[in-house]
Formats: sequence, C-alpha cells, structure tokens
Amino acid sequence: MSGFTDTSIQIAATGVRIIYSVPADNLLELAGDPGKASPSSALPFVYLERVKAGWQVEASGERCLLSQALSRTLEAVGSHQYQFTFVCPAGMRELSIRYSLFFEKWPDHENFVRVFMAGQRQRMRFTAEQPTLSIPVADLLRQWGVPRLGVLRQRSQPSLLSGRAST
Repeated sequence: MSGFTDTSIQIAATGVRIIYSVPADNLLELAGDPGKASPSSALPFVYLERVKAGWQVEASGERCLLSQALSRTLEAVGSHQYQFTFVCPAGMRELSIRYSLFFEKWPDHENFVRVFMAGQRQRMRFTAEQPTLSIPVADLLRQWGVPRLGVLRQRSQPSLLSGRAST
C-alpha cells in the first residue's frame, strides 16, 4: 500500500474543482476487508461514494454544493482518479477544504496537493495532523494584485473522465 495520494485543486469564482488520484490498491482499504474484494472492486466508480465522502469544501463559512462527481482508471500508473466540482454560493472570500480518507488506518498518510488560483500555484499537503487547508482567497488575490477569480469550465468529456457521474 502507498501512503501517498495526489490532488490538484482549482479555485475559481464559481467554485472549486478537486482532481484526486489514488493508487487502486489503497481503495481496497475503503472496502472494509481487502481480502474479500471482488473483481468489480477494481472499477473506480465502485468507490465513488466513499471517496466523495472523504472531501468537504466550505467557502465563506458555508458548505459548498457538489455539482459533479466523476471517476476514471489510470491504467498506466495503477491508480484511479476522481474529479469533484463544487459550487460555492456564499462567495470565495475564504475557503476551507477538508480531506479525511485513510488517516484512521494510516496515520502517516500524506496527500500532496497543488492549488491553482488566478494563474498562481501553491504546493500544500493534507496530513493526519492537518486534514484541513484554509485558503484566504480574498487576501491572496489582493497580495497578487488580481481583481477577481476566473470561471471553472465544465469538463465532462467521456474521453477525459469516464465512469458514472453522481451528484
């Protein structure tokens, strides 16, 4: 089992897109008893609900709404990828993103994160000690001299992400 996962977080005026990649073997731990995993458990959509439950996004103190959830297999690297798009009606002054997968079984687990916002990139990580990232969006935009955020574009092409969509 790998103790590492990888995430890309894109922040825009309309919301947040999370693209989360995880080794397929790690997902067997979410099944409860990895020794009893069925052949269908190798499919990423089997874990979509569990992976989705491991993420929470809040903006300006209010929970953001999940508008899209997709999954696909990354066969070349033995991983699955999940894409979650959240709409944040309360605005994007301050953003809080919580990740809670795998810390209970693997306290040393780390999720490496790249945050993209207003043409800038920041590297962060989720750990058991820091499962929540707080991003002061308005303050950062002011520091960078950026008047406002751009807009998230819908990415639902089957060739990019296939599987079952869920809301």
